Amino acid sequence: MDYIGFSIYSKLFLGDRQSLADIGSTGDDPEAIFPAMATTIDKIVREFGARHHVGGVVHFCDIEHLFHQDIIKQPWADAERVWSSRRKYPFVLGFHINFSHENLPLAPGFVDTFRRTTALCKDLGVESLVLHAPLVRTWDTDKDFLELMTSEPIVDAMSSCSAAMCWENAQDTQAYYRDIGRLVAWRQRLVDRYAEMGRKDLAKRSLFCLDTGHLLLSLQRDGAGSDQVSRHLLDFAPYIKVYHIHANDGTRDQHLIPFLNVKEYHLAEVNPERFVANSKLAMSWIDTCLELGKIDGRHVHLESGPPMPLEEIIAFYHRLFDR
Repeated sequence: MDYIGFSIYSKLFLGDRQSLADIGSTGDDPEAIFPAMATTIDKIVREFGARHHVGGVVHFCDIEHLFHQDIIKQPWADAERVWSSRRKYPFVLGFHINFSHENLPLAPGFVDTFRRTTALCKDLGVESLVLHAPLVRTWDTDKDFLELMTSEPIVDAMSSCSAAMCWENAQDTQAYYRDIGRLVAWRQRLVDRYAEMGRKDLAKRSLFCLDTGHLLLSLQRDGAGSDQVSRHLLDFAPYIKVYHIHANDGTRDQHLIPFLNVKEYHLAEVNPERFVANSKLAMSWIDTCLELGKIDGRHVHLESGPPMPLEEIIAFYHRLFDR
């Protein structure tokens, strides 16, 4: 079974009107937001669950600090208790670790951030944790990254929860792991090292997140060419647990639902022809990866920002499933 849904961001709790309207929330407080979010997921899964055997998923993104400060922890627990009592389909939760530069791997804040986040994953029952690879470059980035992720504090933190660790392809111009071939090769070294350590359980939990918007940018904005897709996507695809699905026109990370009518939503800064072409390209990658995937329970969800009205989410999944 796969899971469908969307990501939610801290802007929801900061009163962003479009974000609140998208999920049908009548207020900007957590006590209103979480029940509205649950109702929206209910409607999405009701549309597709029986025919396509899918459950629901929500990914919390950029709201780790709100949980740590207990701003949303109890409201979420209260809403989830009510929701789970009436939910008639499987549901899973995903999380995105803090991705500010000082908290990425090989940067000073990563170990503490990773410890806090894995503890939160245990408390919330998170199934998949999405992480960014390092932006910092060292003399041997692969080796240093490998040593970090097999170090005692990281292994202990991973062992404290059961979430899959899903490494996301980068979009940044100078990012070493923008090339998914490098990420594939590094993961294999990591899996082999965990096996040598007698930790095959951690090896099985070391997976990927495909971010379609990042891949579009790495191919187009920065002139990286299409060889990394043609050469390496087939090796990346079998280990994808999480799909961050969104599209852009190749100029910046616009985080739009593929095929969204940008003129209708007055997104004048988006090139509509290029956006449609890129939406088609992103969908072709999703099709390929879903076909080649080996991972159970994939999170095939939209990581798009506003506008994201329910009818557009439904239209996207019809396009994905009903072809």
